[in-house]
Amino acid sequence: MTALVLGLVIFIGMHSVRIVADDFRTRRIEHVGANVWRAMYSAISLLGLVLIVSGYGVARGAPQVVWVPPV
Repeated sequence: MTALVLGLVIFIGMHSVRIVADDFRTRRIEHVGANVWRAMYSAISLLGLVLIVSGYGVARGAPQVVWVPPV
């Protein structure tokens, strides 16, 4: 379950960089270059996606009831 949540945080976090920290993103691109930034962005996003998929596989093996709808 922790891999799933960590993967979601990483994946959504990377895709939110432009919204949350646009100055940071701009400085990084100027510092390392656009192609290196794209490679880092892709690698980190891929890591998040792998964690989401593996965490989902683990969660399917031992499901937990998170919410029960009212009667």
